[in-house]
Amino acid sequence: MKRKIFSNFLIAIAIPLCILFFDLFPVSGQEIQLKVLTPNGNEKYVIGSMVEIQWTAKNYLGTIDILLKKNDFVIGEIANNINVSGGKFSWKAGMVKIGLAGPSDTYKILIRTSDDKYQDESNAPFAILATTLSAQNVVPINDPTRLAVTKPDAGTRWCLDSQNSIQWTGNLTAAASMKIELLPGSGSGAKVIAHSTPNSGNYQWKINLAQYNFNEGVFKIKISTTDGGLVSESAPFRIGRDLILLTPKFNQIWRKGGNYRIEWLNDCNIPSNAVKIELLDTDKNTVLPLAVGAGLNKSYNWTIPGNLAPGEYHIRVTTTDKQFFAENPITIEELVQAAPAPKPSITITQPNVGSQWCSGQKYQIQWGSTLPPDAKLKIELLSTKNAAKELLAGSVPNTGFYGFSIDPQQYPFNRRSFRLKLSTLDDAVFFETADFSIRKPLLIETPKNTDTWHKGRSYNISWTLGCNSTAQTVRLDLLDQYNHVILYIASDLPVNQAYNWRIPDDIIPGTYKIKISTPDNQLTCEEPFNIADAL
Repeated sequence: MKRKIFSNFLIAIAIPLCILFFDLFPVSGQEIQLKVLTPNGNEKYVIGSMVEIQWTAKNYLGTIDILLKKNDFVIGEIANNINVSGGKFSWKAGMVKIGLAGPSDTYKILIRTSDDKYQDESNAPFAILATTLSAQNVVPINDPTRLAVTKPDAGTRWCLDSQNSIQWTGNLTAAASMKIELLPGSGSGAKVIAHSTPNSGNYQWKINLAQYNFNEGVFKIKISTTDGGLVSESAPFRIGRDLILLTPKFNQIWRKGGNYRIEWLNDCNIPSNAVKIELLDTDKNTVLPLAVGAGLNKSYNWTIPGNLAPGEYHIRVTTTDKQFFAENPITIEELVQAAPAPKPSITITQPNVGSQWCSGQKYQIQWGSTLPPDAKLKIELLSTKNAAKELLAGSVPNTGFYGFSIDPQQYPFNRRSFRLKLSTLDDAVFFETADFSIRKPLLIETPKNTDTWHKGRSYNISWTLGCNSTAQTVRLDLLDQYNHVILYIASDLPVNQAYNWRIPDDIIPGTYKIKISTPDNQLTCEEPFNIADAL
């Protein structure tokens, strides 16, 4: 009897404490915001003077760390695990835990949550000024050594046989020697551009056509000190030919009487404003001039003459002044009489029968179609329960795929069956999938909301964890109808198994919920059921 009274006392204490704990931290779905108020830019403080760092926080009541940045690099920690609700911290200007930062006008204050998930910093730099007072017994600190590649940047395209400027910044001495390398997108097979060049921040690189003989590639520039002590890499960029023939593709088959588009890429700074297009034989002799003085509009439509002999040819595009050119071999064959056009059709390949898609994740709806590429399609989600329709996309191109993000707020149920319908805008051509399901990543299989379990008896609580979750264990709790935890059942249970639970004899009959959750509480599921008196 004493043990039962003590157990009830612990439950009575635990429930308010749990409610208080969850009140202290952000509610799922609410956006956390931190904002530095002061210093926030353009202030001037004498080194060693007292400065009040101020901030505001929204939807967060935990702790924060305060750091000092110089030239946008963190140079030291001012304080950590500060209660965010205080909104301010008194700081001796320049002081960090490892020493004293010197005068500069490039400082910023950075505050961030202690779990490093959210942060904010001063909108603009502020200054710390020198003073003759030096009574503080501190060790001055130096800026960390920095190196950063600034050119080429993301989206840059450099051309073969052109000269380009590789640029970098940092605080290395002018006497430092730098090594510059070209890294392929695969990450292996680096080529040295310069073994040792002065730390001038700029290197003029002529991309040798003979050394880099390819059509188009993705690369990075790697710059390091010659001793390998400091390294920086650029964002990915492209290197390609001045003129690239996109179509016809290499050894593509074209047919007499057909109309084809010749396309080329000329993103480099070609001085010419016109090209000529020719059909060549296998010996590269001109068979037929297709266009002379065509504008650099990157495409030309050509109808293959019916009297042209079938065989092997080359299509060549050449600029009319500096003689940049690109060519590809093609095969021209006799015209094949087309079979009667098949009836247009659509076939959805994903999801297929039995597919299980999970809320909170994104999937690709995929299909095959004999409709024209420029056809417009609509996508609908059909509930197999009541045939209700939800329009996912009113008009999408016939690309063969469409991204579908399953919003947990819009699809909050445990598991439900659906069908997808893909059709032309007039519904003349359509396709419906077999049933597939949308479910929660973590799903309780038993009990179900229609089940009644009896006091004093044992039942299996079972669950499944899907959707590529990496969780290894789960926890089970019993909730009342107000979603309060009234009984801890078990924890550290393996995923995708079952737990045999004996219902306590002293529990009050009524409606309850089984709650299952992962240790990080990222995935949860609840299922109502009834508990009745013993049989």
